[in-house]
Amino acid sequence: MSRLVSNGMDDFEKRQFSDIEDVSGSSNKSYTSSSSNRSKLVRQTGYNPKSDYVAINTMYSGVLPEEKRAASRRKQFFVLILVVLCICLGTVNRVVYQIQLVPMHHYPLLISDVLSLTYAVVYLGVFFFKRFALHTITPEMYRPFNWRFVAIGLCDATGQVLGIFSASHISGYLTTLLPQGMIPMTMVLCFILLRQRYNLGQVLGALLIIAGAIIVIVPEFKSGASATVYWAIIFFFSTLPSALSFTLKEVIFRQKETDIFVVNSLSAIFQLIATALYLPIVLIPGVNSLHLTFHNLPQYVSDGFQCFAGHKVELHNASSEEHNSNSEVDSCHGMPYATLIYVTVNLSWNITILLLVKQGGAVLTFIALAVIVPLSNLAFLIKWPLLGAAKFNGWDILALGVILVGLVIYRIFSVLQTKWEKQRKEREELGFVADRSGTGGVLRPEEQPQYEYRNGNYVSTAGNEGPVANYVKNKF
Repeated sequence: MSRLVSNGMDDFEKRQFSDIEDVSGSSNKSYTSSSSNRSKLVRQTGYNPKSDYVAINTMYSGVLPEEKRAASRRKQFFVLILVVLCICLGTVNRVVYQIQLVPMHHYPLLISDVLSLTYAVVYLGVFFFKRFALHTITPEMYRPFNWRFVAIGLCDATGQVLGIFSASHISGYLTTLLPQGMIPMTMVLCFILLRQRYNLGQVLGALLIIAGAIIVIVPEFKSGASATVYWAIIFFFSTLPSALSFTLKEVIFRQKETDIFVVNSLSAIFQLIATALYLPIVLIPGVNSLHLTFHNLPQYVSDGFQCFAGHKVELHNASSEEHNSNSEVDSCHGMPYATLIYVTVNLSWNITILLLVKQGGAVLTFIALAVIVPLSNLAFLIKWPLLGAAKFNGWDILALGVILVGLVIYRIFSVLQTKWEKQRKEREELGFVADRSGTGGVLRPEEQPQYEYRNGNYVSTAGNEGPVANYVKNKF
């Protein structure tokens, strides 16, 4: 136990004085990094990190080491379960999403309506529970009304409608790889709206993701399947409204302290309304193979709900106003179970992600989400009911590799960006002015010297302890 405390003490002291030692290269002896002078500085400022370290451990003295180890093991096991669930549910989510579009390929907009209604009910249920039962949501969190809730709902509806229409015309592995375009889209919007800056590593990762998205549709260009290319491009850019939605949510969270379910619930109401108003989109030539007119819309909606309920539907279009024995029939086999399974899996997956972020951290969550990408592509090789099995070629494997490398590079440099930003803020608290490279800095003229080394002791020259001592005292 003494060795543990001793080793922890060494690391602890290094952390306390790491920022001070960064400027020890100057000739000023006030910031020398020798252990003896460092101890004298501690005595001079009246701060004893070792006593605080012992005090912190004393607070937990009532907990036996065996109990702490058991609690740690239980948490690690729980996090492991969450990681496995996140990967499995994410993979199944992508496959079932594609399966449900097979029996409903003539009525994808109705699936979008059902999904929007489900999410609105769930989010509002949580909102009212937290508002009136737990009292964790206060009126100040949603008053005055923010117009951005309407914009978020409209963006979510647009992204969902474009995505579900185009997904019904492309293969499953494209619906796994192309949504990764959300990252570069979000970066561009955050740069424009939030003035957020990105380092070269993050930009490189985003460019690799875009390159992978381009590579994955190369075989469709070569085969002359222009319709597939057209829908693949639409599916890729359907991430743009979703990226704008995420950016607007970040704007709200930056401007006002609120609960995530306040934003999700209010935006879900407008998403449901906007999705219903998108119904006339089926009249656009090429969007629906039924060649509908405005006169056919009521019958189209009725047929769609019958198909969703699992009943066989005789198709109606502009060229066939009357039923006849030669009319085409949609069997709608597998409905409504396919959509109900997708909604259940999707909600469970999102809850698992939230728990994993809380218990395991953002980095572990990102790793789990990154693993889903190749596993989903492999899952489409299996012969699924209604969907069948997909076939891969060299271009698909190359695109998968490029996108995965881009994701990893983007995440690594995002973590480094956060670390550099934290270090910059700490140095500003110390009174440092960082240079352009972010690797060093100098004390502001009005702040130095605060200490002077005289006769083996550190003596304050400003009549106070200054920013360095205050930083050492207050940092931990």
